[in-house]
Amino acid sequence: MGPNKEKTGRKVMDGSRFLALYRPVVEDLANLHASGQIHENIRLESVDIRGHLRFCFPLTEDAAKSYDTDQEIFVHLLPPNKKDGSSLHDGSDGAAHISRRSPYIPLEQMIYGETADARSDVYSLCAVLYQLITGTEPPDIRKRIGGETLKKPSELGIEISPSQEAALLKGLEELGKNRYANGGELYQALYGADHKEEKGEAVKANTNRKKNYLRSGWTVQDDVEEIEELRTITFLDHISQTKGKKWDVSEKNDGSVMAWLEETDGAFDLYIGSDGVIAAGKDCTGMFSGCVNLKLIDFGGNFDTSKVTDMSYMFDGCEKLEELDVSGFNTSQVTIMENMFSYCSALTRLDVSGFDTSKVTNMTAMFEDCEKLEELDVSGFDTSQVDIMEDMFYNCSSLKKLDWKAFDMSQVEDCANMLTGTKWEGQERSKKTENINIANETTDREKREKKENFLRSGWTVKNDVKEIEKLRSVTFLDHIPQTKVKKWDVSEKKDGSVLAWLEENDEGYDLYIGSDGVIMAGENCSDMFRGCSVLEEIDLSNFDTSRVTNMSDMFFKCSNLIKLDVSGFDTSQVTEMDFMFWNCSSLTKLDVSGFDTAQVINMQNMFSYCTNLEELDVSGFDTSNVVDMMNMFYNCSSLIRLDVSGFDTSRVENMKCMFSMCSALEKLDVSGFNTSRVTDMSFMFAQCANLEDLDVSGFDTSQVTAMEWMFGLCARLKKLDWKTFDMSRVEDCANMLTGTKWKGQERSKKIKKKENFLRSGWIVKNDVKEIEKLRTITFLDYIPQTKVKKWDVSEKMDGSVLAWLEEKDGEYDLYIGSDGVIVAGESCSSMFSYCNALEKVDMSGFDTSRVINMNYMFYNCSSLIKLDLSGFDTSQVTTMYSMFNNCFSLVSLDLSGFDTSKVEKMGRMFYKCSTLEELDVSGFNTSRVIDMSYMFCSCSSLTKLDLSGFDTSKVTRMTSMFDGCSNLIRLDLTGFDTSRVEDMRFMFFCCSALKELDVSSFDTSRVTDMSCMFYNCRSLSKLDVSNFDTSRVEKQHLMFYNCTSQKKVLG
Repeated sequence: MGPNKEKTGRKVMDGSRFLALYRPVVEDLANLHASGQIHENIRLESVDIRGHLRFCFPLTEDAAKSYDTDQEIFVHLLPPNKKDGSSLHDGSDGAAHISRRSPYIPLEQMIYGETADARSDVYSLCAVLYQLITGTEPPDIRKRIGGETLKKPSELGIEISPSQEAALLKGLEELGKNRYANGGELYQALYGADHKEEKGEAVKANTNRKKNYLRSGWTVQDDVEEIEELRTITFLDHISQTKGKKWDVSEKNDGSVMAWLEETDGAFDLYIGSDGVIAAGKDCTGMFSGCVNLKLIDFGGNFDTSKVTDMSYMFDGCEKLEELDVSGFNTSQVTIMENMFSYCSALTRLDVSGFDTSKVTNMTAMFEDCEKLEELDVSGFDTSQVDIMEDMFYNCSSLKKLDWKAFDMSQVEDCANMLTGTKWEGQERSKKTENINIANETTDREKREKKENFLRSGWTVKNDVKEIEKLRSVTFLDHIPQTKVKKWDVSEKKDGSVLAWLEENDEGYDLYIGSDGVIMAGENCSDMFRGCSVLEEIDLSNFDTSRVTNMSDMFFKCSNLIKLDVSGFDTSQVTEMDFMFWNCSSLTKLDVSGFDTAQVINMQNMFSYCTNLEELDVSGFDTSNVVDMMNMFYNCSSLIRLDVSGFDTSRVENMKCMFSMCSALEKLDVSGFNTSRVTDMSFMFAQCANLEDLDVSGFDTSQVTAMEWMFGLCARLKKLDWKTFDMSRVEDCANMLTGTKWKGQERSKKIKKKENFLRSGWIVKNDVKEIEKLRTITFLDYIPQTKVKKWDVSEKMDGSVLAWLEEKDGEYDLYIGSDGVIVAGESCSSMFSYCNALEKVDMSGFDTSRVINMNYMFYNCSSLIKLDLSGFDTSQVTTMYSMFNNCFSLVSLDLSGFDTSKVEKMGRMFYKCSTLEELDVSGFNTSRVIDMSYMFCSCSSLTKLDLSGFDTSKVTRMTSMFDGCSNLIRLDLTGFDTSRVEDMRFMFFCCSALKELDVSSFDTSRVTDMSCMFYNCRSLSKLDVSNFDTSRVEKQHLMFYNCTSQKKVLG
């Protein structure tokens, strides 16, 4: 419906609410003027009304995956470079061209032919707003100067506040000098400080009182790299139209809650905004934790905590906060307040008097080290459910008054150090703990005499030390010094018997674990020092390991350790030593000669990647129970000798890569190995380049199935008696002798083409950090012996499929290689997503016959110009949702070989493939498809599309199916069965070139929403909807908007 019509077709509503709805439009003009630009051509079409948020901003990957189209209306002002239609002036003489859209043209342009400026923009926008809220065009300026009166909106029966009505009419003043000077002044007049009520209406209009949920579990430190420069955090009831980068922090990733940073003098302010109330999710754990220089958090009454159950560590470590207003918090559902305000050491007062704590069970260290807190009213706390209050007010040394004695402590089991460091120290008590303490007094005395204090089983450094990359040393002490540094409990029973603390040095931190006696390790020491990659020293002299059963990954990737004394370790109970010293690449020697390994079952990767290890005595190892020795000495490339002659391998089943890349070894005695149970010997001695003698004549290989690369690149071997091997079960012996003088003599009775499986769900961007520099990806049927770092991407993590990067001129090529065919797992979802610089993918060596899920497979591969998928086997695929979404550089795509017989989801499959000129989907079997929403949305370069063979009998959603296909001229949908379709919103939105469209056979009996269905189909000459059954339709606003070429809409 054109703008010259007397009525816009919109239902006249409350004026203030309408002005609230269009508030972003005024803000857009204000920002435009602030940047020094003039719009020049504002009219009704300039106000962009969108029924779904995908038009607001580019969505993140997670938002796109969980995108919900049932969202509120979004409006904004189209920028000058997107205006459609002629300019106001035509001709070099500057004479005004009288537009037929004259209600929006001010006097100075209409009569005097002056150039547009900010004041004329204000007039045009106010004229548009006037029409939108009244449903009536304002009189042409020529009529007004001729005597016709501009009626006030209130005179037309529109409810509007006097101040807003006056602001609107001032913007429509005949003389430019009497109007607002720019959009900023207009915005201030309509929505400024004097319009709090209207601002509230904006929330109602834009969100319909809807709460917008912040993502549960979201924390500042997860998103803000500059956390140490963060000074303020503000929650807003709107999303500012600023140019800065915003990111989605909403629960559904639907753009309803956005965050952004603004920088001032090297410091940052964080804003979290939403067009409505920001409601927190259930989990607020650590939300602001670690914001060490934060000075202000302004919730502004716009943070709803009514659904939160966990507030643990919420403000932990906000040590510069001098004030914090949480008086508006609704804590009625909260069960955990552990460390909620701990280390807020600058706070002098905190109002928690209104807290509802009736469901809280844990108040551990809630106010710990709030050392400047002088006032704290907890008299109203309901503690009837609380079972732990340990360290609750620890070191609140400035508190003058604390009414805690009324606490109901009937359920409290631990209140140790609850009042330590306050003037009430030692007065802690609970009904449960009193009896326990008395009963255990004798036992505790005995333990103190024995001085054996137990470290918590499973405790690891990385779980306690946030800045692990700055940790230089770890020391176990037999005492706990009385220092002021913060200590935390790491004891087995959480009784304070073993404490840990950090001390800062010039280079980083030193970690101490102290106890008044011997520190006894728990049964589980796995991962204890894992990932301490800059750790230089560990003093274990006061660490008793006599109870330990699991030492797997204990020193995993302690790559900076130069020395490590484990000579005092008692390993008599240990069963797991896999990955124990993995990648301790700086160690030159390691004394494990005293290890008792009689109980050990797993030694997989025990010393792998200890590349600088020159001495290693394992001659005394009892390996009689070991089952797995895979990669045990892998890449110990500095070892010259290794005595394994005494190894009992009678139970070992896996010897894959056991000595692989031990390139300095000159001799190795494995003649006594019992290999009767071994099934995998692949890569066992690969790249042992200095070995000259190797006696494997006694090897029993009757159970072995894999021998690929077993002796590969052992170039100096002079003698090798392998021909007596029983290879009756061997399935793969490829490259077994490559690089030796017996190359090519490999043989087995069961050799077949090897299939190696890529890990299901593997995604490029998870492995490649500099993804923006990735130019090509190639799948290979071999793995070259290059020095570049490779990593395992195989299904079983057995090294059968490796990936690596090769750099050239600052850009990267990614290779995925395997000695055989690379078979994809069941899920290829998001495999190449966000490879936005990728120019080529060679998938000729990639077997997709097992794949079920291809969702988002090439999502946002925005630089791909061509893509060869001719070899794809899609016979098992059930979902292709967003498969090529945002591949906007693709010109053509050959999918003629696709078998889609099992596919159920094709929504967004070609969304935003805006350069795609050819697309043949005529062979698609769509008999099982239920979702085709957004399938071809924004394929704006397609001129033809053959869907005559589509079976749509099961489709329920066709939302925006052809939305934005602005160059499609003809579309044959006469064969479409729409009997199950429920949503046809935006189905043909902006198909502005479409001349023929026969929807007369559409069965719309189940459709509930037809909003904007044929919006801007301005080239259609005829549209027959006379057979449409609209009995269930609930929404059909703007259904035929701007279908200007239609002579008749039959219906």
